[in-house]
Amino acid sequence: MTTTTRMHPSLALALRALEDVPDSPFKPTPEAVIDYWGRWMERSVPPIYRDASLPRLTGDQKPAELTRWIEDTTARVLWLVGAPGTGKTYAAYAVAAHMAAGNGLVRATLGGAPSAWTLAGLLDDMRPQAGDPEGAFKAAKEAPLLVLDDLAHTQATAWAVERLWMLADYRTTHDLRTILTTNTTSGRLAEAWGEAAIDRFLDRAVIVKMTGQSRRGLAW
Repeated sequence: MTTTTRMHPSLALALRALEDVPDSPFKPTPEAVIDYWGRWMERSVPPIYRDASLPRLTGDQKPAELTRWIEDTTARVLWLVGAPGTGKTYAAYAVAAHMAAGNGLVRATLGGAPSAWTLAGLLDDMRPQAGDPEGAFKAAKEAPLLVLDDLAHTQATAWAVERLWMLADYRTTHDLRTILTTNTTSGRLAEAWGEAAIDRFLDRAVIVKMTGQSRRGLAW
């Protein structure tokens, strides 16, 4: 039996599930699942969100609705909407952690871990002067799960609008799941980013509204 003490709850759950998977040439080893998880954490998850998990969400972060989206395989896009500080990004990484751990059971030997960026960070990585702009775009568009954070905090230049549409179109037509966070409405996003991109991100989407007071504050 694999020891899961003090592991992230999502990874521990995946390793327990792995014990019930029948032996076959395609069954990943626990080490492969842990490696898959580690690549996701190190490459895509900021340190402040590495403890994010569904059991740690508060009622204001709607864990039951998020779990329903995870389990509904017909739903492709999850919108987390709410005022600044209401826990949208933490909830997004909690969902992503759960799904990354589960994906590891079937994809650990195949590669392709989930990816996550702020929209501003992704566009910056895709600019021609960046180190590997095409690599960043390929990783974002082909990720089995993509977290795209803070859609409202980026200047919508003509170039950026085109790239976001290309990303939305690829992920929609290839049936890939996406988590988006924003503190504004889809209508205002459509005004800034064009209806074509936002309409694609609304295809088979679920919108969950985060409520409550801001979780941010002074240290003392």
